[in-house]
Amino acid sequence: MNIARIVRKVALAVTVICCGSLILRADPPGRVGRINFIQGPVSFRPATVDDWGPATPNYPLTTGDHLWTDQGSRTEIHIGSTAIRMADQTEIGFLNLSDEAIQIRLSQGSLNLRVRHFDADDAYEVDTPNVAVSLLRPGSYRIDVDPDGDTNVSVVQGEAEVTANASAFSVYPRQVAIITGIDQPTYDIRPVGPPDGWDQWCLNRDRREDHISSLRYVSADMVGYEDLDTYGTWHATPEYGSVWFPTSVAQGWAPYRFGHWVWVEPWGWTWVDDAPWGFAPFHYGRWVFIDDTWGWIPGTYVARPVYAPALVAFIGGRNWNISIGVGGGVGVGWFPLGPHELYVPSYAVSTTYIRNVNVTNVNVTNINVQNINVTRINYVNRTVPNAVTVVPQQAFGRTESAAKARIAVNSREVISAPVTGTTAPVTPRVENVLGRPESGSKEVPRPPSTVVQRPVVAHMPPPQHPAPFEARQPANQGNQQPPVNRRGEEAPKAAAPPQSPNRVSPTFPSQGQPVNPRPEETPKTVQPQPRPSPTPPQNQENQGRPANPRFEENRRPITPQQPQQPQQPQPNQRPANVRPAVPPRPAEGGAPPAMQPARPGITPPHPAAPKERPEARKGSDEQNKNDKNKENPRKEDRK
Repeated sequence: MNIARIVRKVALAVTVICCGSLILRADPPGRVGRINFIQGPVSFRPATVDDWGPATPNYPLTTGDHLWTDQGSRTEIHIGSTAIRMADQTEIGFLNLSDEAIQIRLSQGSLNLRVRHFDADDAYEVDTPNVAVSLLRPGSYRIDVDPDGDTNVSVVQGEAEVTANASAFSVYPRQVAIITGIDQPTYDIRPVGPPDGWDQWCLNRDRREDHISSLRYVSADMVGYEDLDTYGTWHATPEYGSVWFPTSVAQGWAPYRFGHWVWVEPWGWTWVDDAPWGFAPFHYGRWVFIDDTWGWIPGTYVARPVYAPALVAFIGGRNWNISIGVGGGVGVGWFPLGPHELYVPSYAVSTTYIRNVNVTNVNVTNINVQNINVTRINYVNRTVPNAVTVVPQQAFGRTESAAKARIAVNSREVISAPVTGTTAPVTPRVENVLGRPESGSKEVPRPPSTVVQRPVVAHMPPPQHPAPFEARQPANQGNQQPPVNRRGEEAPKAAAPPQSPNRVSPTFPSQGQPVNPRPEETPKTVQPQPRPSPTPPQNQENQGRPANPRFEENRRPITPQQPQQPQQPQPNQRPANVRPAVPPRPAEGGAPPAMQPARPGITPPHPAAPKERPEARKGSDEQNKNDKNKENPRKEDRK
């Protein structure tokens, strides 16, 4: 026994000693969310800053970010092929946006989700003040939370599992679950009512994406693919394969010129383009100059390509100001990476990550990523006329428009300038995180404090988030390599065992906690795959909402039961997504099945079948009597 104790203590000491290095080796997520549509005032609060700013199209979203739509506003977010739409007066936060999970905190408002693809290891969850909603299949869902915290879960297509008070029940197509109460919630299930204006708008957006020809060239998990058809055309080339060309650009246009730079952890300096199509071509693939025209090469097809903050190389350095003479200041320049040129992240990652982020455009099997020196590569686009964009360092650090701040530099100066790497040697500030220039600082609509601070019920334990941005400032001073800490804000409480839902209360960046060290998982290498033939999803019709969101009759309480002793999950390990046995589905719009236990060992509060609803009762009394005799045969019949 004493020897076992010593072994455990030694193992714990080794874990504590290695914490710092384990954090540094953790790879960032391979996917992000994208704000692709904004109508009206929409506000954004990044994970690491306790402040709100105006939301910007094409801004990448990740764990800890918040969005608020003011009165009369709406917005749309894409995470691959999944569309997330917010009606007005809606506040959400991403509790988890990783390669395995999309977990959204919905404290108030209306959220529409269209899930087009569902991998076996994917987890989709929306957490509200009184329930956790798990989406189990591809489909169309609407979730409403009123100011009192009551929740409506509408399933137009697909299937959802609603968890509260350690119990769960399923919601099937054409059904809406109405859950009332916070501490002792009750629920009722009704057929979905006729669509309203919000449903029709979402349906029209879905129809727009049902037939996209660009899916013949790129994966549906490439964020931003949905705008390629509208703003460009595809052409086959003998040297580069399928190349996408934008149909209309401004005079003097070049890749990574019309937009600005923001700071997004854990990636660091990130490009946000001004064009409505400006996401996929700037975070995946490479650019090539063909016949005096810029074209974008998506590269080899992979099911889920890895996101990059900007696929560029920077030039300049501390002594370059003498050459360009920007009033005694320092210049920062960059140009797009060309075909087959390796992207080596400036943030700390594994060698497997480097291979995966390059596999679509570089033959990674023939490259030793440990011996790459990005400053000695002969970049093809560096010598293309008008390809390099140069701005004063002060303008870069103020998040100004690169096109407006651009300065003219002759080609000889560009060729002589040293390549500094794949990130800019500029210290970030709060304005860079919010994505707004100093001159544009102004008050924006904010959600009520009661909405922001409202706790929600979480089925999956959310990850902890690191320290706020201000706490990282000393490490950022004079450091050309961005810090690799994960985003930090709203660090949730320590998660309880996954057998019962957790109440997650938000905290703010000033109270943020550093990320918990976790052993580095062995990342999987992404292999190129043949392009599948795209099958357009079927249109969803008659999307709707309950005609009356409040039904007091026939409500069923969600009563917690004493579960068996659950097995404690291993620390820093994502719990298995265990689902209860699914009962047979009723006909669409029919009566729901009996409530199922949320986890093994939990007795459902209503083991008997629910009472038949009056409107579902059919047949004569004599027929009902015969049915009852069939269900309860006499003793002599059983013999």
